[in-house]
Amino acid sequence: MVFYVVKGAPDACGRGCDSWIAAEGQIDSGAALRFRKFWTKVRDRKLPIYLSSPGGNLDQALAMGAMLRERPVVARVARTVVGECGFEAQDGDVCVKLKQSGRELHGDLWTRNAMCNSACPYLILGATTREIAPDALLAVHSPKVVAHFRGGVPTPQMQAEANARGRERADRMLREYIVRMGAEIGLLVLARTVKFEDTRVLTREELGRIVPVVAVATVLYQCRAVRTGFAASGRGPGLPSRGFDFEWRGETPLLRLHTGQSTGV
Repeated sequence: MVFYVVKGAPDACGRGCDSWIAAEGQIDSGAALRFRKFWTKVRDRKLPIYLSSPGGNLDQALAMGAMLRERPVVARVARTVVGECGFEAQDGDVCVKLKQSGRELHGDLWTRNAMCNSACPYLILGATTREIAPDALLAVHSPKVVAHFRGGVPTPQMQAEANARGRERADRMLREYIVRMGAEIGLLVLARTVKFEDTRVLTREELGRIVPVVAVATVLYQCRAVRTGFAASGRGPGLPSRGFDFEWRGETPLLRLHTGQSTGV
């Protein structure tokens, strides 16, 4: 996974926002360490972060999500198209080296069919506010357990027992993390029903029901007029600092999920 800062056109990432953090690619075994070094340098700039990832290492995703929760941050799902890459493929060696250079690059955002899959939805839970465009995708599935053995070839029984322990560890780790991030445990329940070889795209209703903690309470709706259309907001009784809202920006409605105040980790 690669992390870099991008500057776009005025209002490219929202009203008054022209710069953002791009986090894209496979979540590899060294992603959290690289993100910690990068995040330490840029977090005080209060930039939104845009994720585009097929998933990857679950432990690394949870570690990065915990880092996001250290401060209030807005996370969204979109692909960043870097202008300096020219006609080179965005995931080609030339372009990736530019993204790894530490330079602030120039680019555009594309949400259509942008994805945050597998371990990535757990990463995005770390943000105190998650905004998901309707043409962006979040998809989940069961985690894959990879058992490593030393000292010979394991028997089928040994493999089965190791896989079972690995699944128990993953479930325990995810359950604790989801609760800690203020989300609904139904996310894990749903993911368990999907084989690792498949993916299940979360519907808009599921995003509003199982991701924000307010979904477990009775939701009250309040509509207000805005210049570009309308917005609807919801808040759960007894949870005054948490809620969600829908807002139309021109032709693009966003589902904005609020988790309340950030907590240090």
